[in-house]
Amino acid sequence: MLIIDHKLYLRRNKPVSYLASPNHGGQLDCKFLVFHYTASTEASALQWFQSRESQVSAHILINRKGQITQLVPLDKVAWHAGRSFWKGFAMLNYYAIGIEFENAGQLLQNGRSWRSWYGASVPKRQVIEAVHKHDSMLSGWHKFTKPQLKTARKVAEVLMETYPIREIIGHDDIAPHRKLDPGPAFPMKDFQKAFTLEKAPLSTNYSCTAPLNIRSGPGTTFMCIIPEALPKNTQVVVLEEHQNWGYVKVIGRVNGDDDIQGWVHRHYLKKL
Repeated sequence: MLIIDHKLYLRRNKPVSYLASPNHGGQLDCKFLVFHYTASTEASALQWFQSRESQVSAHILINRKGQITQLVPLDKVAWHAGRSFWKGFAMLNYYAIGIEFENAGQLLQNGRSWRSWYGASVPKRQVIEAVHKHDSMLSGWHKFTKPQLKTARKVAEVLMETYPIREIIGHDDIAPHRKLDPGPAFPMKDFQKAFTLEKAPLSTNYSCTAPLNIRSGPGTTFMCIIPEALPKNTQVVVLEEHQNWGYVKVIGRVNGDDDIQGWVHRHYLKKL
């Protein structure tokens, strides 16, 4: 797979299917790769992306067979993220390539059977029961297919080689109060481990000089990501900076959690 003039090719002289969407903007300042599910059939999603009235698009759609349709050039803004925020960046449409997977998403249970929100029956073998990271209830989710995931890995690889993508994330990461996709059926950690470029810390370790709230964004209006403040003397590593705020990774465990990352006010950090 390769990219020529910001379009995907399976091999030279063989581009992927291209169906231009009218819903796109100007130049993309690419920093992230965002995964979505369509919550619809491929045909319905493509029709939606073709409608000017929808004001929605994505750069790429991967169907259940692993086949690719491109809709927007990879250097242009597609309209897939909506209201969103991630590590100091707001409105991720301007900073992210969006990939949609044909997938029914969260499912409805009727006795022993499952169906999509639009009424399609989903075989039990295609269902995984799991709790979404932003929820507490067990739900059914449409599994992604092996051909989809195989294609997605190839696409992610060529995108990471071509564009300055620093991280792979989900729509449910950048819009956690609005979106559930790609959801717990998607092996996000596997993709992040394989493709995400770890940014070097900006400095050495820091210590909290007082109990310190750790938030989902750089400001006091953002929600705390854990119910209690980080205890005084908690050690952290600063990964990003935005004005007076730092995006940090907590060293060690806090209340049994050893994977805490979020935003803190830098006034309460002391360099060790």
